[in-house]
Amino acid sequence: MGIWRKANRLALGTMFGTLFSCLQLDPGVQDRENLAQAVNLLTALNGGSQYYIFMSNKLNDGQARSFLKYSNGALSRIDYSGGPDNIWKARVLDGTIFALDNSTNDTVWITKDEGTTWTQVDVPGLTTDVFLHMEVCGSRLYLAKSLLATDPSAYTPGYYTDASGSSYSEWRASGVSLESIPGDLACGNDRLYASLDMTPFLSFAPAAAPESSTSATSNTAPREFSAMAARSGTLLGIHYGDPFYGAGYSSDAGANVVATGNFDAGYTFLSSTESEGALTASDAGYHVGLVYQTTATCKFYRFSTGAESPAATASNTVDCGPYTDVELTSMAASGSTVAAAYRANGGSSTGILISSDGGLSFEKLDVSSVWSDQGYITSIQPIR
Repeated sequence: MGIWRKANRLALGTMFGTLFSCLQLDPGVQDRENLAQAVNLLTALNGGSQYYIFMSNKLNDGQARSFLKYSNGALSRIDYSGGPDNIWKARVLDGTIFALDNSTNDTVWITKDEGTTWTQVDVPGLTTDVFLHMEVCGSRLYLAKSLLATDPSAYTPGYYTDASGSSYSEWRASGVSLESIPGDLACGNDRLYASLDMTPFLSFAPAAAPESSTSATSNTAPREFSAMAARSGTLLGIHYGDPFYGAGYSSDAGANVVATGNFDAGYTFLSSTESEGALTASDAGYHVGLVYQTTATCKFYRFSTGAESPAATASNTVDCGPYTDVELTSMAASGSTVAAAYRANGGSSTGILISSDGGLSFEKLDVSSVWSDQGYITSIQPIR
């Protein structure tokens, strides 16, 4: 494949070292101030943390496909060709980037050199479909399509691979039927979780032994989780319910799940079959983001343990206007910093909201100073 990458860098003072390439910036004072503000906010993602910020170019406006990298107080833009037309979801395992494009059946895109070269892997199997879910758990990357086998005789298994991405093995969840529709995958303490559309709605297994999948003993949530996050033997999930979105929690690593209550009426949550989902875990607890479309209001909750009801949980709102059809696509957390990405205006606009106080308050980051292409941020992922 013919590959090219732009690596010109823009200096922004000794504190931040080098910044990044291909910026279409007006040299005016206001733009320089906007750029400095953007970098200052992103510098909140510190403490040795490194992130990839993946972009969708699904509008196909003819400009280079790109993703961003944050490392050591600097933000760089990496343009590439020869890889996926669109990075819809991504995960990082031992420095290897795995990406899904949500359009090519049975395909995983892999780069081991930050986009300089890409490998397109056609994962063998008896069924043909796009991969919808992916999660790093332990030393493996787990994948699932629109159906996930829960019986050895079913032809719709999930797959897993190691950081090499060279070979893929099958795995199956635990459930009451031959197969189920998966809502999401999550990992905590090297335990893999899969939400399913049939009771008891949850399957889990050690990441090193997915053949030992077990179903939850009890689950009072009204339906499967459309997004999940896990930490320290606990699990928080978000589900859709008539007419509100709600939460469910497990304090025993998925064995028993309790519905904890509903979120405010009118607020919507983008599920993991549509995006990464605005749900993440940190040392401070769990963080969830929802949007009230009528007023373009983003609302963020911080659950200290996950057992609290949404009504009793600390929350704050942020004006996500002046855009229309705002949706939160991804969240990531490190220490006291929480970052949330959003898309708007039919996917032609994007931005990041950043909290430096553990999710108690957020500031809007105008990324137009550092991202002039159309498209939107699909995924914020720690480099590991």
